[in-house]
Amino acid sequence: MLAGSLGLLPSASLGADPRGDVRAIHGSAPDIAGRGIANPYAAILSAAMLLRHALRWTRRAKALEQRCTAP
Repeated sequence: MLAGSLGLLPSASLGADPRGDVRAIHGSAPDIAGRGIANPYAAILSAAMLLRHALRWTRRAKALEQRCTAP
């Protein structure tokens, strides 16, 4: 894990079968709950991993990744 990366990294546990477990790496962050300041990047990039690896929708995954990381 990288310092400062909590909540910003996507994650997937994949096997030989295309199904897997895709989720954001995060903590509970009770200090910011309900304040509307959480960063959604990890969840969005995890969705891109789902598109790419489980559904084989590479173009859609790439488009989502580009929109998430564009300035």
